[in-house]
Amino acid sequence: MNKKLNALVIAAVAASFSLAYASDNGVNFTKPQKIQLDNYIDVQQLTVDQLSDSPVKQPTEKPVKHPTTKPVKKPTVKSVKKPTVKPVKQLPTIEELVEQPSSNNTSIEISESPIDIENLIVPLSTAPNAAEISNIISTTPLSIVWHGTNYKLRSPNAVSNLYQQLGFHPLWTDNGVITTLAGQMIKIINQAKYQALKPATYHQNALSAFEVGQAVSSPEKFDILLTDAFVTYTSHLKRGILSPKSQFPTWNTPAKRIDYLGLYQQANDGTPLNRLLVVDNHDYYVLQQAYQKIIDSKSKVAAKPKIAYLQGKKSGLAVQQLRKRLGLDASIDVYDIDLKQAVKAYQAKNGLQADGIAGTKTINHLNRNSSMNPEKLAINMERLRWTQIPHDRNYIWVNIPAYYMAVKNNDKTVFNSRVIVGRNKRPTPIFSDHLEYVVLAPYWNVPSTIFKEDKLPKLKRNSNAFAGRLDVINTATGAVVKASSVNWKNGGKGYRLRQKPGARNSLGRMKFLFPNKHAIYLHDTPSRHLFKRSKRALSSGCVRVQRAEDLALFLLKDMGYDRSRIKKESRRSKEKWVTLNEKSNYPVFLNYYTTWVDKGGELRNAYDIYGYDKKMKVAYRNKLKNL
Repeated sequence: MNKKLNALVIAAVAASFSLAYASDNGVNFTKPQKIQLDNYIDVQQLTVDQLSDSPVKQPTEKPVKHPTTKPVKKPTVKSVKKPTVKPVKQLPTIEELVEQPSSNNTSIEISESPIDIENLIVPLSTAPNAAEISNIISTTPLSIVWHGTNYKLRSPNAVSNLYQQLGFHPLWTDNGVITTLAGQMIKIINQAKYQALKPATYHQNALSAFEVGQAVSSPEKFDILLTDAFVTYTSHLKRGILSPKSQFPTWNTPAKRIDYLGLYQQANDGTPLNRLLVVDNHDYYVLQQAYQKIIDSKSKVAAKPKIAYLQGKKSGLAVQQLRKRLGLDASIDVYDIDLKQAVKAYQAKNGLQADGIAGTKTINHLNRNSSMNPEKLAINMERLRWTQIPHDRNYIWVNIPAYYMAVKNNDKTVFNSRVIVGRNKRPTPIFSDHLEYVVLAPYWNVPSTIFKEDKLPKLKRNSNAFAGRLDVINTATGAVVKASSVNWKNGGKGYRLRQKPGARNSLGRMKFLFPNKHAIYLHDTPSRHLFKRSKRALSSGCVRVQRAEDLALFLLKDMGYDRSRIKKESRRSKEKWVTLNEKSNYPVFLNYYTTWVDKGGELRNAYDIYGYDKKMKVAYRNKLKNL
């Protein structure tokens, strides 16, 4: 007993030291939730009365007298009252949450690591209030008590870093008077809702009432609060409020580095803050403008009259309703070529099968007004905040749910193609890398997942199941062996499958490699007819490119390849690896945007093929709620 007690005491002391160290170093611990015991039922064992047994007398010469057995008393089973299931409280929508006050929790969001104070070469500023700012930062760095309210700093380390780099010079006040730059920052805070962010997170209630030129009491506290708002808002806008890996575990793009000092200095030198505090991505701007338009609308997403189902009709009231919704002359009640083209355009824009037929799915989509869903816009804006696209060179951009790829240069599309992506059970992972090789006339080395799940079961039933189509390779020697010589019952250990180059090769005539741990790449396909489908989540994870030959020409044209040479070398029986030069060593981004911008600059919707949107909406709402 004493040993157990001693162990508990030692553990408790160690935990207290850990918590003290963590607190001193600005580490945030999430308070564990209390278990609500009234949500559980303590089910006791039911007692049963003992049976009354009379002793049995030993038989004598006299007739045996049988014992009298008392009737069994049946146990009384108390009915267990079922708990009342309380309805789950619906979390407010994103556009509602951005209007709510800041959370009162004590969590501190650490944006940056502290800088090395010993190497700080900027002396303490002689400006008014600099000493007071230095004193507050060094003594109470996690919160500010101002006008009777305790304000938690969201990014205390970044705030401290920035002030130290400037010798604790006031950033937003001049002799206790609010500067023009401060006014710009306060205006940005008030408009944070247009970025699907919550203004209250950035101390709106403490700062929004002040105006440029106004003298403020305790100006050092005002200055620190506005600096905290500046660095926190900048981080949220440029890097997002959610961790990308929490939504996409395969995400590998590092978080953007933010130069708060450089941004502040540019603003202080005259560049307007609203031109500096932006997401440097044209697609984000298009989505953000659409989101702002909805937020500014008094009716938000305005309800529109329902369109009746056509049920095969080519004229009548339903056709007139459809024409009106799509912006055509509603006095005409005929399903003419103009209406068909308008329906087709709407379908293409919203990720539906673009056949020009207003069937049940198209009418349902129109009636849901889903093309202007603010939450869908908000979460895709967040995804764009995570992305770091190059602005000085081409890059390959694949939007998985849109079944679309492009080669882009800034916001200009220089090449595009339809693609086929991974099916739901084998989704294409979201990550980035660099293109390195084009392989003409490739072999297809069957991946382990496809081998185990698709090929091996068939080989166990019939060792010649893939005779003439796939070679069996001894992994130790590289030699081709007969399939019948392998014991497939034990999993085919020591062997793999490979398909020769040719017209029937699963990779088609070429593949495009950006080596990665997921064994994912772009490639051609012999199944060209599948690109006619509107829903193309059909592969085992790799991305099939409809215009593969055109892509090869685009990448290799500066390396002595024309179309005829590509055709010739991609139809040989031996594969050829072409190492791309530095110019064509493009970054590759496999993305997931369910609201996106096409090459014409139009906003489009895509179906959430992997169900990622639902999870992310909940995560984004919860994050906003607790900021």
